[in-house]
Amino acid sequence: MSIIDMLSQASKRILVVTLSYRPLRYRLELVLSGMKNGPPSNDPTSSRLRQLLNYKKALPTLCWTQDENLQIPMPALVGVSGNYLYYAGTIAFQSHLELYEMPSFRVGRAYHARRRLSYAVPFIIRSITIDPAQDLLVIAEIFQLFVHITILGRS
Repeated sequence: MSIIDMLSQASKRILVVTLSYRPLRYRLELVLSGMKNGPPSNDPTSSRLRQLLNYKKALPTLCWTQDENLQIPMPALVGVSGNYLYYAGTIAFQSHLELYEMPSFRVGRAYHARRRLSYAVPFIIRSITIDPAQDLLVIAEIFQLFVHITILGRS
């Protein structure tokens, strides 16, 4: 038996072990997808692996399940951060920020149960970041070097 045959058999055995041991397979699938493990979760590894495999299977055949048209007055800063779609703009000389919580089948947040938050702000917004794990909203002003941090909190 040549060294190449032995390496080939060893590789096949490692692959069989990896695919049969769920935590190891989950890590392998994450790497193959170019992803990293998400925030801490109570979901078992088998559930997270199933979600990841479903994601990988569905991504090539992406199709829309819901459609919503938002009227966003321009010019506006529009983006996605955390679990939110946001836009910041000025209406009648008043700056404001709108946050739309995105639905998620993965965490069980139904389309109709999502939150819409609206804030009047006394400055023009330059950038926004939302950390859903901490329910944290960070806003940077456009003309000054101030950063505003607030807790989104469930209301």
